[in-house]
Amino acid sequence: MKTNIFEIGKNRGGGTERGPDDAAKKFNVELINQDWHQRELRHRHLEKFYWISSVILSIGVVVAAGMSAYFARSAWQDSHRAVIEARQTTREVQRQTAVAETQLRLAYPAKLRLTNIQIFEGSDPRDEVTSFKAGTTVHGRAFFTNLGREEPIVKETRCLPYWHIGNLPMNRPHLDPTFKCDWNWAKDENGRTKSNEIRVDFSTTVPDDYTPDMDFYFLGFIQYEDEVSRNLFTRFARRFDPGKGRFVPVDNPDYEDER
Repeated sequence: MKTNIFEIGKNRGGGTERGPDDAAKKFNVELINQDWHQRELRHRHLEKFYWISSVILSIGVVVAAGMSAYFARSAWQDSHRAVIEARQTTREVQRQTAVAETQLRLAYPAKLRLTNIQIFEGSDPRDEVTSFKAGTTVHGRAFFTNLGREEPIVKETRCLPYWHIGNLPMNRPHLDPTFKCDWNWAKDENGRTKSNEIRVDFSTTVPDDYTPDMDFYFLGFIQYEDEVSRNLFTRFARRFDPGKGRFVPVDNPDYEDER
């Protein structure tokens, strides 16, 4: 059994006797080499461990990033889809509202109606006419009211103070283009009325051959439109009734709409 460094150095030296210092130095070198070799192995194992850990960590980061991107894209798609659906819903509501509003406007267009006629002598409307005298001039005013929702735009007007005995003729005399009345109403630049009432001023001379059997009529029509309806007409034929002291509608669909 080797008991000292000298013997160990002697045996490892192949029987050659050396001093104890040489044997100790050689033994120390071998120990140092063994220690470095073990450190190198541990270092390699650590490097391998760190490399594998880095790879695993990188894969985890990539997977996590991919999953995060997937969920983020899915969330964005859901949000984008929700925005599109909200826009479509809003457009549909707006479309339905516009259709309902158009239907309402079509159901209640502008509607002009003759509501009152005044006749008087001279320039004072308070001088009401109760009887006619041949050769005298009679002035008059007819008032039309809009009973609809839309504002009327008047396109053409005809009116005629008409003296006649018996039933009104089949050929309507007020269609003669030479018969036009002086229309007086406030309107904007587009032709729409600014108020719900339109006034027509007219005058006539009582015929020289006037008799109590002769009736006095106020005849005519108004052609107008609004923003949603076209070719609207109001036809009127009113006869002065001396007994009532006022004008009354004529029961004739060719002349009068209010019947």
